[in-house]
Amino acid sequence: LRCRPVAGVLAAWMTHVVRGAAEPELSFQALGTDGELVSMLRGHVAVADTSLVSVVTDASGRRRLRGKAAGSTGLTIGVGDRDAYMSVHVYDPASTFVGMRPGQHLAVPVTLRGGAMRRWRLPRSSEVYFVTMVGASEHRLPMLAIENANCVRSPSPHGFMCAAPEGASVIAYYPRDGNQAEEVRGTVAVWRQ
Repeated sequence: LRCRPVAGVLAAWMTHVVRGAAEPELSFQALGTDGELVSMLRGHVAVADTSLVSVVTDASGRRRLRGKAAGSTGLTIGVGDRDAYMSVHVYDPASTFVGMRPGQHLAVPVTLRGGAMRRWRLPRSSEVYFVTMVGASEHRLPMLAIENANCVRSPSPHGFMCAAPEGASVIAYYPRDGNQAEEVRGTVAVWRQ
C-alpha cells in the first residue's frame, strides 16, 4: 500500500451552475506535505442541499455538478483529514431579468462579436444583486459592466456585488479589437439576495 498524505485541499470558493447548460467540472487540487500536487486520492464530496445540486460522473470519469433547482448551497470536498468548502449557486435559464424577485437566480445566455453589446434592466431593489459572467472558457468571455448601481468586485472572477435601489442595467460587451468576426459566448448570471 502506497501512502500519499495530503496537507491541504484547494478548490474555488464559488462556482456557478446553469440548469440545462453544460455541467461544470468539480475541480480541486490536493497538496502533499512537500507542497507538490497529489494525484492518487480517495475522499468524499458532500453537498449540503441535494435538492439544488448533485455530483455526477460523466462518461470519461470526471465529476460534474448538475443543477436541479435554483438556489445556493455549499459543498465540501474531503481528502483524508483535510477538506475544502465551495459555495455553489444554481441559476434558472431566462431571457430577461425583468420582474426578478428577491431570492431568484436567473441566467441569460449571450453571444457577441467585436464591438457589440447587450443590455438588460434589473428591477429596483433594496436587496443586493450578485452579477457574474460564466462560460466554458474563463479567458474568452464577454465583458461585464453595470450602470446606475453601486458595485464592488466580488472575489469570484468576472463578478460584482451591487446595490441598485433605483434599478440598474447589466451590460455584456465585446471590445472592438482583434478578429471582429470571432464570437464570444457566455451567460450573465444574476442572483438577487
